[in-house]
Amino acid sequence: MFKSLVTEVLGVGADPVESGASLRDFEWKYRVLVIVQDKTGIEAAAQADSFMAQADALRERDLVLISVAETSARVLFGPTEALTTTHLDAGALLSDLDAAPGTFHIALIGKDGTVKLTSDRPVDPSSIFSRIDQMPMRKDEMRH
Repeated sequence: MFKSLVTEVLGVGADPVESGASLRDFEWKYRVLVIVQDKTGIEAAAQADSFMAQADALRERDLVLISVAETSARVLFGPTEALTTTHLDAGALLSDLDAAPGTFHIALIGKDGTVKLTSDRPVDPSSIFSRIDQMPMRKDEMRH
């Protein structure tokens, strides 16, 4: 299920440059929130908008927001380096997250590269922020 995600995150196996995947680029620097678009895109757009409306909270938690459609993936929010140099493979992400194309899905990936939460329903941003704030690495960040 998460075989290729582990490959990307840990750098074991396939070359991420050849595969076009680059989640590994975020490891130990950023948390990643992936939103997979539903067929109409309405649910995913509303979910993305709910997070984008809280840009300060995203920035404070080192969160990169990625939108994935059937054939494309793009960074919606994140540092300049993520917005300009990251090329994600939509098919690989869908496979990694065990998400069906055209079906809404959201996944939170920690800085350590592990999947922390998945849902096939929209999630309130405050619940994601709360979950992140309970993570040991985030608690350490808040102390410093």
